[in-house]
Order: sequence, then C-alpha cells, then structure tokens
Amino acid sequence: TNSPYSVTVTVDDSDADTNDITTTSFQWVINATETPISIDTIADQTNNTGDILDGSFAVVASGGDGNLVYSADGLPNGITLDSASGSFSGTIATNADTNSPYTITVTVDDSDTNTNDSVSTAFSWVVNSSNTVTWTDLNENENYTPRHDCSFVQAGDKFYLMGGRESAQDVDIYDYTTDSWTKLANSAPVEFNHYQATEYEGLIWIIGAFKTNSYPNEEPAEYIWIFDPVENEWVQGAEIPSNRKRGSAGLVVYNNKFYLVGGNTIGHNGGYVPWFDEFDPHTGTWTTLPDAPRPRDHFHAEVINGKLYAAGGRLSDASSGDVFVPVIPEVDVYDFATGQWISLPESQNLPTPRAGASVANYNGSLLVIGGEVHEDVVDDALSVTEAYNPNTGTWTQLPDLNHERHGTQTIKSGDGIFIIAGSPARGAGNQKNMEVLGTNNPTGTPSVASVLNIPTNIDINGSVGTEINISNSNGNMGTLVHSIALSGTNSEDFEIVSGSITEGLIPSNSSHQIIVAYHGTSNNVTADLDINYGVNNSSSITLNGLTSTAFNKTTTTDKTLSVNSNETIDNFSINIFPNPANSKVYIKANSNDSLDVINLYDLRGRLVKSYNAKLTQGNISELDITDIQEGTYLIRIKTRKGQILNHKLIVIK
Repeated sequence: TNSPYSVTVTVDDSDADTNDITTTSFQWVINATETPISIDTIADQTNNTGDILDGSFAVVASGGDGNLVYSADGLPNGITLDSASGSFSGTIATNADTNSPYTITVTVDDSDTNTNDSVSTAFSWVVNSSNTVTWTDLNENENYTPRHDCSFVQAGDKFYLMGGRESAQDVDIYDYTTDSWTKLANSAPVEFNHYQATEYEGLIWIIGAFKTNSYPNEEPAEYIWIFDPVENEWVQGAEIPSNRKRGSAGLVVYNNKFYLVGGNTIGHNGGYVPWFDEFDPHTGTWTTLPDAPRPRDHFHAEVINGKLYAAGGRLSDASSGDVFVPVIPEVDVYDFATGQWISLPESQNLPTPRAGASVANYNGSLLVIGGEVHEDVVDDALSVTEAYNPNTGTWTQLPDLNHERHGTQTIKSGDGIFIIAGSPARGAGNQKNMEVLGTNNPTGTPSVASVLNIPTNIDINGSVGTEINISNSNGNMGTLVHSIALSGTNSEDFEIVSGSITEGLIPSNSSHQIIVAYHGTSNNVTADLDINYGVNNSSSITLNGLTSTAFNKTTTTDKTLSVNSNETIDNFSINIFPNPANSKVYIKANSNDSLDVINLYDLRGRLVKSYNAKLTQGNISELDITDIQEGTYLIRIKTRKGQILNHKLIVIK
C-alpha cells in the first residue's frame, strides 16, 4: 500500500566512532500480488429432466489474474457450462435421471500461463425424472414381414429385420430417412432364429443361432454368417467348433472381438449351457473362456463400461412338460478387465424374471424390455421395461412398452432405443408396431464398401523373404478374407511365413502384412499367391523368386525373415539353436560384429519380449523363453554395426 518505498541502508563498523557511517538510498517498487481465485457459490442444485436452464444456475468465482475460465466434468447429457460466464445452459436430457445424483466437478483458472493456481470444487446435482421418457408408437410404414424370435440390427444408415419363425429367410430393410422398406426375399442361406445379430465393421454378424425352425429340436448353425449390406449378400465365415455350437445365445462385441455366452445346443429340449467363448474376427480364431456362473437361453447380452451383463432367460426343456420355465432372476456379469465372472447380489436380481426379453445400454444403464412368462398370475408376453444402474446397484421401472412383445431385438440409434416385431403373446405370434424409447432421431453413416488393394506381382528375396502389404481403403466396411494360399507348379519353392488368413477380417482403412519366403536356388521361378475374399472375389499376386544376390540387384525391399536357423549378411553369420525350442534359445554370432538388441514378435507383428544381447563364452547370447506361449514367432536381431537379421522361432511346450 506504500509502494514505491524509499529505502535507506546504513552501514557502520564496530568502533565507537559514528562519524564513519555511510548511507545509500534507493526506490523499491513492490507490485500487488495476484488475488487467489475463490469459488463463492453455486446456485440451484435440483432440476427435472426436460428442464431448460436459463443461466440462473451458475458458478460464481473471483480473484485470479485477468479473465477467469470455467470448465466442468460429469454434467448430465444436454447441459454445457459457459467457459466465460460460468453459467449452465441447455435442456436436461430426458434420460438424465438414470445416473442421478451427478457428481459435478467445476474448475476455474485464470488467463495467465500458470495452471497451478486453478481451483476446483465438487457438488452433487440431483436430477429428477419428469416422466417424459416414454415409449412412442411410430406408426411407421409397415411394408414388411411381422415375425418373432428374430433380430433387428442397424448397419450404416439402415435398419435390418431378419430371421425368426416367419419367413425366416427374408430380410426387410428400413430406410428411416424415407420411412420405406425394401424386401430381400429368400435371401438368408438358412432359417436363422433365436439369435442376437451384431454389427461390426459395417457388416452384420450371426453367431450363436439356430438354422432350422423344427421345434423343439432346432439345429444350431455350424458356421458364422455375415451379411454384407452393400452387396445385400450373405458370406459364410469361420466354422464354429463342433463342441461349441448352439443357438439362443447372447452375443456382444468388445475391443474388436466377439463374445458368445449361454445358449442351447438342441433347440428347446434341455441343451442349455453356461458356455462362454471369444471369437477374433481378424484371425478367425475361436477361444473357449471360463463358463458363466449358470446356463441360460432365450436372452440377450449387453456391455456397459467394460462389463458384460447376462440378464433374464430361462432353461428351455420341452421334455419337462413346460418349456417356458424356469426363468432366471440372477444377473451374471463378466469383467473384461479382470477376466472374472460374478453374480450380482440377490437384492439386485432382475425384478421381473422373464425369457425372450430385449436389452439395451441406455446412457450407462442396462434396460431389460418385454419378454414372456408362464405363471399363475401372469401368463403372457410382457410390456415391462426395467433399468439397472451399475453405479447405484438399483433397478428402476420405466414406462411400459405400448405393445407387449417377446422374441425380438433393439437398436440404439441417435438418442433413442428402437424395437419392432416380436410376439404379442406367450409362445407363438407376431406383430409389427415399431416404437422408440427417448428421441426419434436415428443416425448413421451410409455403408460404403472398402477396396482391397492387392499388388499384381512381387519379387521374393531368397533366404530372407519379402513383405507384401495389402490395404483395405476408400470405404467404411471391413473385408472378410476367406483364404490366402500358394498355387502354381513351383509353389513348393515358396512359403507363407506369416500373415496367412483363413476366414479373417481386414478392417476398413487398415493394411495387412504377409511375409513370403523363397527357398529355390534358381532365379525367376514363379508361383501365385491367391487371395479369396468378400462375397465371391479373388485376386492373385505373381511371385518371382530370386536368390539373395539377384534380389539385391533388382530391388530395394528390406530383408525381413529367414525361415532357416542360419543367416549370413555381409560376412556376418549367426545360428539359432535349438529351433524348435522349449525354455532356452541360443544365438551364436560368427563374426567380430556382435549382437545388440533382440526382439521377439508374434505373427501379427506385436512385440512379445525384448532382450539385451548378453553374450556368454563363444559370442553366444542366451534367451529365456520359459514364459513364452507355444507358437511361431519372429526374432529380429540388430547388431552393433546396425545390421538387421530376422528369423522364425518355433516355441513348443
């Protein structure tokens, strides 16, 4: 408050004479320090869904250096915080109460470059339901086949109604932008029924379905089937292991893999199972996982926040005299992070146990919709809709469907949950009646087929091999590759070292690497690499085998892989032994150049383990592979002079 200060400094020594004192004066300017930011009040903390905020709900803050900047985390859908004024605005989404109370964190910073002086505060915001979330009958164009025990799924900007008990091989396609339907009569290869169709990479996947409608002994499909929404054609995918075939199972996608749970092996005649399986569509690999806590069929599964939920369903056994019981109240949950199953506490059982219900992830809550029961009190299809909030562990009853139904599926699109078809009564029956929970604003991007870019000819480097890259671009759909194989008179002189595919998917806007080696001793020996893909497409790459010397004169392609355990480059040689190996691998360098870094990759190019080349007597490096799973791997070896050598290693256990 007294700045600038006039400061006088006096210096004296320790004798009694004070006349030898010297003095100097200077001006000392002290600037005002920044006022710390403080958040004073947050007005109004209770609202209803559907409310329009007018700015009176605001954050009040003061202090800081210059202008203040507001931000918030955890807001309900539909609400924003103005960064300059601190005012909340927008319309609270009609489903916001499913996560109430909300924990909101508001942060205020000033306009200087120092972010350490920001302050935050948290508060609880209670959003009450205004009961405006209802099922709305759309009264849409109904030029399609009524059906039940069917699937309803979106791909691109269209809805697809397929399978079921009625006209099971017809596919009805709904264009929601024009409210019009297109029918593909007798399209499906078999009578798919009792399944949960799932879209992935722009394609519709059928895994865990029955292929016949011969009640009560419906037969499970032996293959995965994929529907191409651009070609409007079906593609046969990988074969399902014979001991894991079933229908009436739940199917989800998580982290680019399919997960199939539960189901029934013999239709409706007692073959219910607790099985749980993973299918990797990129490699065509099927993996058996730990069983769910209990068997169930006639249900659908859903993923919410990294967890799979299996709710509803029954144990169907017509030979027992009543195929409709028992229904299952327990909810089983698989945590993908831990790889463990749990069952929710009994207090969190499905309030209305039923079979044939549809499910949906609605703003982080699990919805169980419709279904059928056979009880003394209720013996019918249901309209009940119940929502489970994983954050609070509570169930809430939402408004009923306008039409009782079981045996169908939902589509989450835009801000709404869409449902159609199903049976309006326990057992057989069918209907149309599309309705939506929430807002009728479906969204989607038109399906555009990707183009598989395949080279026409490639020189293959003898003894070290060559990389071949094929890309899938210019669209938004994956491409299913049925096979990659060698053909031709001299095909035995070539080897696909890695990258071969059998019923595997190349995602859109990605590439796939194939490594081919040539073992011949003559130059200009040819073979074909045949690639079969899509609905009915094929391409061939002409392979021209060259010895290493000839290859180096004609191409600059990098050396990649040796299929032998010995390699020589620029007078530097190594050998690997034993190969195949179980626990230890030894790499011997036969030169004054020494090994530096050794990396182990799987055949998809992912780094598995890295080693420092610690040499023992005789210039030998020892690799510990006791923790490496059985399989074929690539070893990439770098020398201290920068040379790169690549080898195949087979690990056996």
